[in-house]
Formats: sequence, C-alpha cells, structure tokens
Amino acid sequence: EAKQALAQQLAASPPEQLPTVIGTVQRNLSRMSDKSKAVNLLRELLAPYRESVDARLAIAQFSMVSGDRAGALREAREAVTKFPKSEIAVLVLTQIVEDKAEASRVLSEFLCRRWCSFRTRYRLRFSCGMRDCRVADLMDSNRVSRA
Repeated sequence: EAKQALAQQLAASPPEQLPTVIGTVQRNLSRMSDKSKAVNLLRELLAPYRESVDARLAIAQFSMVSGDRAGALREAREAVTKFPKSEIAVLVLTQIVEDKAEASRVLSEFLCRRWCSFRTRYRLRFSCGMRDCRVADLMDSNRVSRA
C-alpha cells in the first residue's frame, strides 16, 4: 500500500519537482527498520527514473547508509558514466570510494574535463582536507592529461 502511494507521488510530480520528490521518498523509506528491504523498495520505485542523476544518486546514497557499499559504488560509478558533467555525481562517488588515491584520480579526471568548475575545486580542497594544495598539483601528481 505504501509502495503504491509512493509510486503515485513520484508519477504525479512534474519533472522540475522530481529531485525534491525523490528526496522525500528516500527520507520516508529511511524510517523503515529493515534497511535492506528499504533499499530494494527504493530501487523498484526509482526504476522508471534511472535516466535521472537524482534517482541514481539517491539509490547510491541510500545503499551506502544501509551498508551496501558495493551497490552504492556501482550506482555512483554508473551515475558518473551516464552523467560525466555532473559535479554532484563525481562528489558522491568520491565519498563512497574507500581508496583515497582512486577518489583523487576521479576528481582529477573530472577537473581536467571541466577545469572551469569552481565549485568542484572549492569542494575538493575543503572536503578532502587539502586546503593548502593546488588542484593543478593534484592533477599533475596523478599524471592526468589536461587536454
């Protein structure tokens, strides 16, 4: 019954409101005691919206919180592959990845593609504790071409 109501809520939302509704559905499901069941339900509910970066990232984040790191990593990587210009997709992936070197590489590659992304450079410095380093130095250390 709740599944049907949530599915109707998603279906009735206009495209510009979909990210907000996805967030609301995610928060509602987070109250369930069985997190594994909640993740599966979220995946089912968001299946029709997999072309949305918001749907993929909601699943990734909820999977991570629910203890399914492999599922979270898969969803986040798919989001970055499908939406290579999405700053939020790259940032979610770097938060989920355990290996800091891989996280740095992902960020470096993204910045090479979108050097003008000021918000991402800012977040890189402050979220990763790299206040004193320059993004260019990080990119050079990972030997990522700027071309």
